[in-house]
Order: sequence, then structure tokens, then C-alpha cells
Amino acid sequence: MACGKPDPEPYLTAAALLDEDPASCVVLEDSPSGVASGLAAGCFVLAVPSVAGVEFAPAARLAVAADLGDVDVAALRDLVRRR
Repeated sequence: MACGKPDPEPYLTAAALLDEDPASCVVLEDSPSGVASGLAAGCFVLAVPSVAGVEFAPAARLAVAADLGDVDVAALRDLVRRR
């Protein structure tokens, strides 16, 4: 991999290795550069801020959770279905 986040290459590479369309993938991120990378790749992003002062606003293809305690596979599938 030549580029790191916020470039979309890490997620595009992962999707290609899995033989999946990035538009059907959900990535979990906690940093602004990671969120930017996932969105630029065309993935759905679940942002879970882990650093004080870092906040994300829900947007197209971007959901925000306070923590991972309430996130399960069904919630991730729902994220893709409803968008």
C-alpha cells in the first residue's frame, strides 16, 4: 500500500482483496482521517470517537455511535440497508 489514511487506498485495497464492492462495506473508525478515508472509498462509515474533543456529525454514508456497546452485526447491516 502506497498511501495511508485519509487516502481511500487502504479501504479500496481491503475491499478488492475481499472481492467486495466498497459501497457494500462498513468500516468502523474513530479518527477524522479514518472517517475521511472510508467515505472517500465509498464505504459506509460508523464513527466511534475515542479521543476527547473529536466529534462527528451524521451525514450520508456516515453514522455516529457513542461507543461500540450497542453495535452488533444487525446494526451494521441496517446501516447499509437504510442508506
